[in-house]
Amino acid sequence: MQIPMTNPSALTSVSHTVKWNQGAGVDELKTTNVSGTSSVTYTPYTPNGDVGSDYLTGMGHRSSISNLADESLTALTKQLGRLERAVQRERPDIADKGWDFGLKDGTVVAIGDDLSADDKAWLEERINDNSKLANAASAYISLATNYLETTKTNPAYISVNFLTGNELKYNFHDTKKTLESSIGFRAFTRDLYTAYDTGHGEVTTGPFSAYISFDFLAARVLAPNT
Repeated sequence: MQIPMTNPSALTSVSHTVKWNQGAGVDELKTTNVSGTSSVTYTPYTPNGDVGSDYLTGMGHRSSISNLADESLTALTKQLGRLERAVQRERPDIADKGWDFGLKDGTVVAIGDDLSADDKAWLEERINDNSKLANAASAYISLATNYLETTKTNPAYISVNFLTGNELKYNFHDTKKTLESSIGFRAFTRDLYTAYDTGHGEVTTGPFSAYISFDFLAARVLAPNT
Protein backbone atom coordinates (compact mmCIF):
# COMPACT_ATOMS: atom_id res chain seq x y z
CA MET A 1 0.00 0.00 0.00
CA GLN A 2 1.44 3.33 -1.00
CA ILE A 3 0.56 6.47 0.96
CA PRO A 4 1.07 9.75 -0.88
CA MET A 5 3.90 11.80 0.55
CA THR A 6 2.86 14.95 2.34
CA ASN A 7 4.83 17.91 3.66
CA PRO A 8 5.97 16.56 7.05
CA SER A 9 5.69 19.93 8.74
CA ALA A 10 2.01 20.13 7.83
CA LEU A 11 1.09 16.48 8.40
CA THR A 12 -1.46 15.73 11.12
CA SER A 13 -3.28 12.89 9.37
CA VAL A 14 -3.36 11.18 6.01
CA SER A 15 -6.47 9.89 4.27
CA HIS A 16 -6.01 7.29 1.58
CA THR A 17 -8.36 5.17 -0.48
CA VAL A 18 -7.19 1.60 -0.90
CA LYS A 19 -8.51 -0.39 -3.85
CA TRP A 20 -8.11 -4.12 -3.51
CA ASN A 21 -8.86 -7.25 -5.43
CA GLN A 22 -8.79 -10.62 -3.73
CA GLY A 23 -8.61 -13.18 -6.51
CA ALA A 24 -8.11 -16.90 -6.66
CA GLY A 25 -4.40 -17.47 -6.45
CA VAL A 26 -3.71 -20.25 -3.99
CA ASP A 27 -4.68 -23.54 -5.54
CA GLU A 28 -5.00 -25.30 -2.22
CA LEU A 29 -7.79 -23.01 -1.06
CA LYS A 30 -11.19 -22.38 -2.57
CA THR A 31 -11.22 -18.69 -3.39
CA THR A 32 -13.61 -16.17 -4.85
CA ASN A 33 -12.76 -13.02 -6.72
CA VAL A 34 -13.78 -10.07 -4.59
CA SER A 35 -12.94 -6.44 -5.07
CA GLY A 36 -13.77 -3.26 -3.26
CA THR A 37 -12.58 0.08 -1.94
CA SER A 38 -11.69 1.01 1.61
CA SER A 39 -10.98 4.50 2.90
CA VAL A 40 -8.35 4.63 5.61
CA THR A 41 -7.22 7.57 7.72
CA TYR A 42 -3.85 7.39 9.43
CA THR A 43 -3.19 9.70 12.35
CA PRO A 44 0.30 9.52 13.85
CA TYR A 45 0.73 9.14 17.59
CA THR A 46 3.99 10.84 18.43
CA PRO A 47 4.61 11.79 22.05
CA ASN A 48 7.70 13.79 21.13
CA GLY A 49 5.58 16.12 19.00
CA ASP A 50 7.52 15.53 15.78
CA VAL A 51 4.41 14.43 13.92
CA GLY A 52 5.50 14.49 10.30
CA SER A 53 8.98 13.00 10.34
CA ASP A 54 8.15 10.21 12.78
CA TYR A 55 5.07 9.21 10.83
CA LEU A 56 6.78 9.15 7.46
CA THR A 57 9.70 7.21 8.91
CA GLY A 58 7.33 4.53 10.12
CA MET A 59 5.44 4.35 6.84
CA GLY A 60 8.62 3.72 4.90
CA HIS A 61 9.64 1.02 7.36
CA ARG A 62 6.30 -0.79 7.17
CA SER A 63 5.94 -0.54 3.40
CA SER A 64 9.20 -2.39 2.71
CA ILE A 65 8.30 -5.15 5.19
CA SER A 66 4.81 -5.63 3.78
CA ASN A 67 6.14 -6.33 0.30
CA LEU A 68 8.39 -9.12 1.61
CA ALA A 69 5.68 -10.57 3.83
CA ASP A 70 3.30 -11.00 0.87
CA GLU A 71 5.59 -13.76 -0.40
CA SER A 72 5.89 -15.56 2.95
CA LEU A 73 2.13 -15.45 3.56
CA THR A 74 1.39 -16.85 0.11
CA ALA A 75 3.97 -19.62 0.57
CA LEU A 76 2.61 -20.38 4.04
CA THR A 77 -0.97 -20.89 2.86
CA LYS A 78 0.12 -22.91 -0.16
CA GLN A 79 2.42 -25.27 1.75
CA LEU A 80 -0.05 -25.59 4.61
CA GLY A 81 -2.65 -26.86 2.16
CA ARG A 82 -0.21 -29.53 1.00
CA LEU A 83 0.54 -30.52 4.58
CA GLU A 84 -3.15 -30.86 5.41
CA ARG A 85 -3.66 -33.22 2.50
CA ALA A 86 -0.58 -35.24 3.50
CA VAL A 87 -1.82 -35.59 7.09
CA GLN A 88 -5.23 -36.70 5.85
CA ARG A 89 -3.62 -39.26 3.57
CA GLU A 90 -0.90 -40.58 5.85
CA ARG A 91 -2.32 -40.10 9.35
CA PRO A 92 -6.11 -39.79 9.24
CA ASP A 93 -6.15 -40.44 12.97
CA ILE A 94 -4.30 -37.15 13.49
CA ALA A 95 -6.42 -35.34 10.91
CA ASP A 96 -9.46 -35.87 13.13
CA LYS A 97 -7.81 -34.45 16.24
CA GLY A 98 -7.83 -30.73 15.44
CA TRP A 99 -4.06 -30.45 15.06
CA ASP A 100 -2.15 -27.23 14.44
CA PHE A 101 1.41 -25.96 14.64
CA GLY A 102 3.20 -22.85 15.76
CA LEU A 103 6.64 -21.62 16.69
CA LYS A 104 8.41 -21.41 20.02
CA ASP A 105 11.70 -19.54 20.05
CA GLY A 106 11.75 -20.05 16.29
CA THR A 107 11.30 -23.82 16.51
CA VAL A 108 8.30 -25.68 15.04
CA VAL A 109 5.97 -27.08 17.70
CA ALA A 110 2.84 -29.19 17.13
CA ILE A 111 -0.33 -28.01 18.87
CA GLY A 112 -3.38 -30.00 19.90
CA ASP A 113 -4.89 -31.06 23.20
CA ASP A 114 -5.84 -34.45 21.79
CA LEU A 115 -2.43 -35.21 20.30
CA SER A 116 -0.16 -37.72 21.95
CA ALA A 117 3.57 -37.14 22.29
CA ASP A 118 4.13 -39.48 19.34
CA ASP A 119 1.54 -37.60 17.28
CA LYS A 120 3.30 -34.31 17.97
CA ALA A 121 6.70 -35.77 17.14
CA TRP A 122 5.39 -37.09 13.82
CA LEU A 123 3.83 -33.75 12.91
CA GLU A 124 6.91 -31.77 13.83
CA GLU A 125 9.10 -34.05 11.73
CA ARG A 126 6.67 -33.80 8.82
CA ILE A 127 6.57 -30.00 9.02
CA ASN A 128 10.35 -29.67 9.30
CA ASP A 129 10.73 -31.95 6.29
CA ASN A 130 8.85 -29.30 4.32
CA SER A 131 11.45 -26.55 4.47
CA LYS A 132 9.27 -24.20 2.43
CA LEU A 133 6.52 -24.36 5.06
CA ALA A 134 8.81 -24.09 8.08
CA ASN A 135 10.77 -21.22 6.53
CA ALA A 136 7.62 -19.37 5.47
CA ALA A 137 6.16 -19.62 8.98
CA SER A 138 9.39 -18.35 10.54
CA ALA A 139 9.74 -15.55 8.00
CA TYR A 140 6.16 -14.43 8.48
CA ILE A 141 6.50 -14.17 12.26
CA SER A 142 9.76 -12.21 11.91
CA LEU A 143 8.26 -9.82 9.37
CA ALA A 144 5.06 -9.37 11.37
CA THR A 145 7.16 -8.56 14.42
CA ASN A 146 9.21 -5.98 12.53
CA TYR A 147 6.03 -4.45 11.08
CA LEU A 148 4.13 -4.21 14.37
CA GLU A 149 6.82 -3.70 17.03
CA THR A 150 7.18 -0.07 18.10
CA THR A 151 10.75 1.15 17.67
CA LYS A 152 12.59 4.35 16.79
CA THR A 153 12.27 3.50 13.10
CA ASN A 154 8.62 2.43 13.54
CA PRO A 155 7.11 4.97 15.94
CA ALA A 156 3.70 4.47 17.56
CA TYR A 157 0.74 5.76 15.58
CA ILE A 158 -3.06 5.66 15.46
CA SER A 159 -4.88 4.19 12.47
CA VAL A 160 -8.27 2.84 11.49
CA ASN A 161 -7.92 -0.93 11.70
CA PHE A 162 -9.11 -2.81 8.62
CA LEU A 163 -10.65 -5.63 10.65
CA THR A 164 -12.66 -3.63 13.16
CA GLY A 165 -13.20 -0.34 11.35
CA ASN A 166 -12.20 1.42 14.58
CA GLU A 167 -9.21 3.54 15.49
CA LEU A 168 -6.41 1.57 17.13
CA LYS A 169 -3.17 2.75 18.69
CA TYR A 170 -0.33 0.74 17.14
CA ASN A 171 2.08 0.79 20.05
CA PHE A 172 3.21 -2.81 20.66
CA HIS A 173 6.12 -4.35 22.53
CA ASP A 174 7.31 -7.95 23.08
CA THR A 175 5.55 -8.63 19.80
CA LYS A 176 7.42 -11.76 18.73
CA LYS A 177 6.85 -13.46 22.07
CA THR A 178 3.15 -12.64 21.96
CA LEU A 179 2.73 -13.83 18.38
CA GLU A 180 4.59 -17.08 18.93
CA SER A 181 2.59 -17.87 22.05
CA SER A 182 -0.73 -17.09 20.34
CA ILE A 183 -0.60 -18.26 16.73
CA GLY A 184 -1.46 -21.70 15.46
CA PHE A 185 -0.98 -21.31 11.73
CA ARG A 186 -3.94 -23.44 10.64
CA ALA A 187 -6.32 -21.49 12.86
CA PHE A 188 -4.67 -18.21 11.88
CA THR A 189 -5.06 -18.74 8.14
CA ARG A 190 -8.60 -20.06 8.55
CA ASP A 191 -9.64 -17.11 10.70
CA LEU A 192 -7.88 -14.66 8.41
CA TYR A 193 -9.80 -15.96 5.42
CA THR A 194 -13.12 -15.37 7.18
CA ALA A 195 -12.21 -12.27 9.19
CA TYR A 196 -13.88 -9.79 6.91
CA ASP A 197 -17.41 -10.98 7.58
CA THR A 198 -17.63 -7.93 9.82
CA GLY A 199 -20.90 -6.34 8.85
CA HIS A 200 -19.53 -4.62 5.77
CA GLY A 201 -21.73 -6.71 3.50
CA GLU A 202 -19.04 -8.92 2.03
CA VAL A 203 -16.93 -11.88 3.05
CA THR A 204 -13.55 -11.70 1.37
CA THR A 205 -11.36 -14.69 0.71
CA GLY A 206 -7.64 -14.79 0.10
CA PRO A 207 -4.98 -14.56 -0.78
CA PHE A 208 -4.69 -11.47 1.40
CA SER A 209 -1.93 -8.96 1.20
CA ALA A 210 0.31 -9.00 4.23
CA TYR A 211 -0.61 -5.60 5.61
CA ILE A 212 -4.22 -6.77 6.01
CA SER A 213 -3.00 -9.82 7.92
CA PHE A 214 -0.94 -7.53 10.16
CA ASP A 215 -4.06 -5.51 10.95
CA PHE A 216 -5.75 -8.80 11.82
CA LEU A 217 -2.94 -9.61 14.25
CA ALA A 218 -3.02 -6.14 15.74
CA ALA A 219 -6.75 -6.33 16.47
CA ARG A 220 -7.14 -10.00 17.41
CA VAL A 221 -3.83 -10.86 19.07
CA LEU A 222 -1.96 -7.77 20.23
CA ALA A 223 -4.85 -5.52 21.26
CA PRO A 224 -7.92 -7.80 21.55
CA ASN A 225 -9.65 -5.70 24.19
CA THR A 226 -9.50 -2.34 22.46
